[in-house]
Amino acid sequence: MGYVSTLFLIPLLVTHCAFLLTFKKWLGPQGSFYITASVFTFGLVISLADLYNLLVNGTYYYFDGGVFLNITLSIDSCLLFCVDSLALVCTLLVLFLTVFALYFGVEYMNREAHINRLLYLLILFATSVICLFFAYDYFLVLLS
Repeated sequence: MGYVSTLFLIPLLVTHCAFLLTFKKWLGPQGSFYITASVFTFGLVISLADLYNLLVNGTYYYFDGGVFLNITLSIDSCLLFCVDSLALVCTLLVLFLTVFALYFGVEYMNREAHINRLLYLLILFATSVICLFFAYDYFLVLLS
């Protein structure tokens, strides 16, 4: 169970978005951009290393977070994530395209007042798409 590092991208990106919301006045647009670009590049490196380990070992793994919704005996949902090679390739694609969209968006909106909103929405969109790729439960797919 040594490959769980890619799944920590989801809480990392959510806390990064909260960090940007909290410290946007002190960081400024360029500081927010550089921190966001470094977080997404770090995510690219982690996902690439996990994909390499997964392809060398030829396996996949599940991360079970337990039951989070249990209404009746027939309606229950688990926090179950499946990390396989397809999910990691799609995650790499999303992270790579998000970094390019981030560079283009910051250059395009350099003097706009709502540049931080672009960063928040881009981070939240990329996080929800990555969560969608790893989700194994149908209710978790609907939530993401």
